[in-house]
Amino acid sequence: MTAFKGLYIKDLKLSFNGFIIGLFLIFFAMIASFALKEYFAEPSIPAIVSFIIIVLHVFYLPANLFTSLQVEAQSQLWLHNPNRGWKLFLAKIAAGITYFVASLLVSIILVKVFIVRTEYLGEFIGLSEMLSDHLYIMAGGMFLSSIYFTVWLLFYWTLYHALKRIPILNQIRWFVLLIVWLSVTILGNLISKIPAVQDFKEMGTINFHDFTKELGENTIFPETAELHLTSIIISILITVGVFLTSVWILERKVEV
Repeated sequence: MTAFKGLYIKDLKLSFNGFIIGLFLIFFAMIASFALKEYFAEPSIPAIVSFIIIVLHVFYLPANLFTSLQVEAQSQLWLHNPNRGWKLFLAKIAAGITYFVASLLVSIILVKVFIVRTEYLGEFIGLSEMLSDHLYIMAGGMFLSSIYFTVWLLFYWTLYHALKRIPILNQIRWFVLLIVWLSVTILGNLISKIPAVQDFKEMGTINFHDFTKELGENTIFPETAELHLTSIIISILITVGVFLTSVWILERKVEV
């Protein structure tokens, strides 16, 4: 636990500058949105921008991890590290999650202020009601998606550096990664189209939002968001499998 804590603190320091830059970009985007609001006389622009900011957080954790991994690759800080691969990776993911949560909280506050409480949504009517009830569910969904993308990034990063040790593939590593990505994507799509797999993924479906909104002569039709528990479990198992594969590659093949 002491070793993991030390790795976690080290990774927090490695990612701190990126965290500050991210916060600066968020506040810069919001200031720019108010300038655009005044220029175009469109009160809903800050609401739109704040919503885009929170949605883009799905890429925050992968970007944070990639930046930290590149530092390791360039400085070779892992070259003589005695810790196991799972500790090295989990410490980086934990540090990234810390900054992810902090940045996401800032974005949620912006969304609550500029979308949920705005009186000038116009064509966005109904969005305020949905976000007021399910903003944290949205944030949780983006967090899980971000973890999923992060682990896959981890896999491709370790595979890329592992290929360095194979002379015949060293010069075409990006091409090999492209082939692997295409193969995984095509295989996943083929499997997902199997009727038995589709039926299995539909099991454990939960409907958590259903509403109808009327505004004068206009009616917002009922919309239902579905949560597929079986699909989530499958994604978790895939994520664990990809993570363990990445650890195996790091410990046996990668020199950074």
